Amino acid sequence: MSLFKVRDWWSTKVGVEEEFDQGCLCVANIINGEQHDQIITGSFQGMLRIYNPQPTKTDHGWSGFSPQHLLLETPFQLPILQISAGQFVSGTDKLYLAILHPQKLSVYGVTAVTGHVEQGNHYQLYHMYEHNLQRSVYNFCYGPFGNVYGKDFICVQSLDGTVSVFEQESYAFTRFLPAAFIPGPMKYVPSTDSLVTVSSSRLVECYKYQVLAVATDSKTKEESQNIKQGKRVTPHWVYGIEENALDITTITYCAQETLCFILVLGERNIYLLTENGCLHFMKKLEYDVSCFCSYVSNSVKFLVATHAASLLVYQDVELLWAAKMDHTPVHICTGTFQGIKGLVVSLTENGYLQVSYLGSDPDLFTPPMVDSRDVRYDDIDKEISSLNKKIRQLSHKADILIPHPKESEELTVTADLLPELQTRVIGSYSDYETEHEVSCVSLKIVFKCKTVLENVNCQICVGNHITAEKPEFHLSKLEPNRPHETIMCVYPSSLDLPTSLAVQVCTSYLRPSSGSSRRVVTDLRLPLRLVVKPAVPMKNANYKITIDSNKASLNLNKIFPDLTDPSGSGSNSVVGCEYLNGTIVTILASKSDRYRIQCDKFEAMYILCEELVRRLKKNFEHDRNSDFKLGFSSHLPLPEYFELINIHLEHRQEVERCKEELATKAAQFRAIQRRLLIKYKDKSPLHLVGLDILLEETYHQVSKRSCCCCCC
Repeated sequence: MSLFKVRDWWSTKVGVEEEFDQGCLCVANIINGEQHDQIITGSFQGMLRIYNPQPTKTDHGWSGFSPQHLLLETPFQLPILQISAGQFVSGTDKLYLAILHPQKLSVYGVTAVTGHVEQGNHYQLYHMYEHNLQRSVYNFCYGPFGNVYGKDFICVQSLDGTVSVFEQESYAFTRFLPAAFIPGPMKYVPSTDSLVTVSSSRLVECYKYQVLAVATDSKTKEESQNIKQGKRVTPHWVYGIEENALDITTITYCAQETLCFILVLGERNIYLLTENGCLHFMKKLEYDVSCFCSYVSNSVKFLVATHAASLLVYQDVELLWAAKMDHTPVHICTGTFQGIKGLVVSLTENGYLQVSYLGSDPDLFTPPMVDSRDVRYDDIDKEISSLNKKIRQLSHKADILIPHPKESEELTVTADLLPELQTRVIGSYSDYETEHEVSCVSLKIVFKCKTVLENVNCQICVGNHITAEKPEFHLSKLEPNRPHETIMCVYPSSLDLPTSLAVQVCTSYLRPSSGSSRRVVTDLRLPLRLVVKPAVPMKNANYKITIDSNKASLNLNKIFPDLTDPSGSGSNSVVGCEYLNGTIVTILASKSDRYRIQCDKFEAMYILCEELVRRLKKNFEHDRNSDFKLGFSSHLPLPEYFELINIHLEHRQEVERCKEELATKAAQFRAIQRRLLIKYKDKSPLHLVGLDILLEETYHQVSKRSCCCCCC
C-alpha cells in the first residue's frame, strides 16, 4: 500500500450506465487549435464525447468539472470499440478521429463554429469517409505504413485473425495471419516498418509491412472480405512469452528517434523487446495489472495501473513511484493541458474520467485517538484466567450442542431398501448376452417438503456393474404435506465383479423464494446377497489376506447370517460365498484372533474384506469400554496389485490396436463403396472385377474388429 495518493486535477462521470474498455479513451489535439490536448471518450452504448479540461485554482484546490468543458457529445447507432486520432485524411496535416464500430471504420473531423452569444464557439463533428467491413472486428492500429511522410494508414484486425489495411480513403489489402485463432493486441513499429501482435499461441510475432502487402491474394475489397483462406505469411521474428498479452506499446527515445523498443504487458510479467525481437529485460509482477502506458523520455519509463487501484511508475525494472488511486482504470495515458505536461488521464469501466498528477502530499486522514487509560496487568491476568476456566468448563460438557442451521430441512429425502430380495430375469437390454435370473432389491424413496419446491431432480449413484431401474428422474413440483413416493429395482447389470455396494441418492432442487439451487444427499448400502450367494468354502486358494484383531474371533454365522445355512449345521469358523460369475470367496476365523479371506482372484476379495471389517466394527461399536482394533501385519500384496494393473494396461493397449485396425478397415470399406458407386454411374458399366467380393470380405473384417473392441 502506498503512502501517497494521486492528486485530482480534474474529474467527471462520463454518461449514465455506460460501459468502457481499453481503447475507448484518446488524448490528442483533435480541434487542431492551441498546443494542448483534448480528451475523447467513446462508450459501448455509442456515445462520443470530447472534453477540454480547464480547471482553475481555488483556496480548496482545483475547481474541477464545469459544463463548459464538454465540447461535443454525439450519439451513434453502433457501439464504439476503439477511437484514435491521426492524419487519416489525404491532402492535410490536421488530426482526424478514427472510430471503430463492430463492422465499420469511420473517420470524422471536428470543426469550431463561431457563436454569436456569450457562450462563444461550439464544435461539430463532420463525416469524412468510412469503410464497411464484412467481418466482425476487434481492434486497429495506425501509423505511417511503408515509411510514408505526413500520412497515417489504418490496420484493422478481425475476430478470425485477418488484418485489413486502409490507406486513408482507399482500401489496400487483406491478409490472414497464421495461428491467429484469437485476436490480440497490435501495434505499429515505425523504425522497422512492421506490425507486432501476440498470437493465440502466446507468441509475439512481427510482420514486415512490405511482406504483408506483397502476399495479397485479391485485387478488390469485396473479394478480400469474402475469401476464407490465403497465402501463408512468415513472421520476421517470433518471441515466446508463455502467457496471454493484455497490451502492447512502443517506446521511442527522445535523443535517438530511430531507436525503438516494444513493451508487452502480460498477465504476470512485463517484457521489453528490441525492434529485432531480442529480450532487453523482463519484469515479474506481484499483482494483477489492468492497463499500462509509456511516455517519451530519455530512458524506458512507463506507468502501470493495478486492480488494487494503485498507479506505479517504472524506469526500466526499477520502481520510481507508487500512488493510490480512487478507482481501477481500464485505460490510462498522458497528456498536456493548460501548459502542464505529463498529466495522467485514466478511465474506468463504468465511466469515471480523471486527470491527475503525482504529488508528494500524504493522505491527511489520521485515525482518531482512543481514550487512554492506565494498564493494570494484574486485572488483565485475572480476566484471562477466568475466561480460560469458562472455556474449559464448556468444552467438557457433553450435553452442550452447537446448533447448525440446515438448509436441507425444507426437503427431507428418506431412502430405504426393502428387506426381501426378489428375482428378476435380465435379458438383451442389459450387459448380459443371454437371459439370466438375478437377485434384485427394491429401493423406496420418499420426498417430504415444508415449502413448495420446483425442478426436483433425483439421481441414483451406484457402483460399476450395478444399475438402478430409474437412474435419474425429474419432479416438476413438490407441495408441502403431500409426500411423493418412488419405488425402483436395483440389480446387477453384468456378470463382472462389482466395485462397491454403496448407493447415493442425490436430490437437487430450486427454492422459489430465492431461485438458488440446493442439494440433499442420502447414503445407503446394498445387501451383500444382491451380488453373492452362499457356497461351499474352498480349502485352498491362490490369494490370501489375513486380518489381525485384538479381540477374540467371533462366530461367523452371527457376523454373516445371510450367508450361512438357516439350519445352523454349518461351521461357525468358515463361510463361503459365490459371485454371479462363479468366483468363490472363503472367510475363515482362527483361534488366534485372526480372520482370513482367500480366493482364486485377487480383485474378488475386496467386497468381502470391506464387508467383514464393517460388520466387525459395527458389532463392537456399542461397547464403550472396548478398544477394538484391526490390523494387517503381513506384507502388502503389491505384486498382485501391480499384476492387475499390467493386465488392465494390456487390455487398454489391445483396445487401441483394435480401434486402429477398425479405422483402417473402415477407410478401406468406404473406398470400395466409392469405387462401386463410380462403376454404377457409368453409362456402359464394365465387370465389377471382384469389387463385390472385396466389399463383402471387408464388411466381415469391420464387423470382426468391432466385436473385438466391444469384448476388450
